[in-house]
Amino acid sequence: MNRTRSLFAVSIASFILTGCGVNPSTTATSPPSTANVYVASSSTSPQIYTIPANSTGSPTPTSTITIPALNAVNALTVDSSGNIYAATDDDLREYAAAATGTATPIRTIPFDSTTTLSDSFSIAVDSSGNIYAAQYSLSGTQITSSSILVFSSSASGSVAPIRTISGALTGLVYAEQIAVDSSGNLYVNNLNPNNPQQSSILVFAPAATGNVAPVRSLNQEALAMAVDPAGDIYALTSTGISIFAPGASGSAAPTQTIANASLGDPAYNDGLAVDASGNIYYTSNGTVLNNVRAAVPTIYRIAAPVAGSTTALNNFTPAGWSSSATPLTSYFFAVH
Repeated sequence: MNRTRSLFAVSIASFILTGCGVNPSTTATSPPSTANVYVASSSTSPQIYTIPANSTGSPTPTSTITIPALNAVNALTVDSSGNIYAATDDDLREYAAAATGTATPIRTIPFDSTTTLSDSFSIAVDSSGNIYAAQYSLSGTQITSSSILVFSSSASGSVAPIRTISGALTGLVYAEQIAVDSSGNLYVNNLNPNNPQQSSILVFAPAATGNVAPVRSLNQEALAMAVDPAGDIYALTSTGISIFAPGASGSAAPTQTIANASLGDPAYNDGLAVDASGNIYYTSNGTVLNNVRAAVPTIYRIAAPVAGSTTALNNFTPAGWSSSATPLTSYFFAVH
């Protein structure tokens, strides 16, 4: 379960695809003939699995990266070359597309006073290889603000960010998910944990830095968010998926809605991604009783565009996932 959502007991399900979500800026190259889904286990010795997107049943991963113990994966994304980016408890790290086993990361950016990173529960990468990480500030048990740090494509080791977006003008409360589109616009699923109905999706201009206002804001509460290469915004709610046109802002109505009532418990469907071919992926975490998952999470793939109720093209639960009090969250789910 997402640590922050369990801490603050907000009224929406605890899952994002961070994670989460999709990073549409990484689709500049032709999509692979078969997309892959990347997920990370949230155990004491976490692993990142690569699984073909058209899998069914309980597939064995085609590759597995083992993360050192005590370095839980809190966010996950993939670039257009298949390189894997993860935020752990101690650093940001990039693995080569072919990495497996106890592979050494291509680069790591530690949490320290130079990087100004202290945690990160959302990560994105743009088409130039710059890494975006979101973190938040606490006052007691209350989230007071968020900031987004951007590190250059060559950043490695203890280096300062090239840009930081923070301050009152940003409107950032809790940047629960971030994504970057092919034009360099930054999208933020901005959760207000004290009043979820006031949550929104903020969009910042390319190269935005400092205490700067977003160029637009969409009044939409989302359990998870994704953005496709065309700039369409996907928001997962407790009743389905709402799709908004590029440039949508304010109280704009969705151009499409997809009901998910037939695909798992809609109250706990809370991972979301879109691949380069337009297929939509989301996750059902099963039911929850006393904060413990009663079923293992399942990934569903549905064709897009589709309106109304729909049936999944396929679904699977990767071998290695388990039912526990610490299930996967959307931060740990990416598609390429």
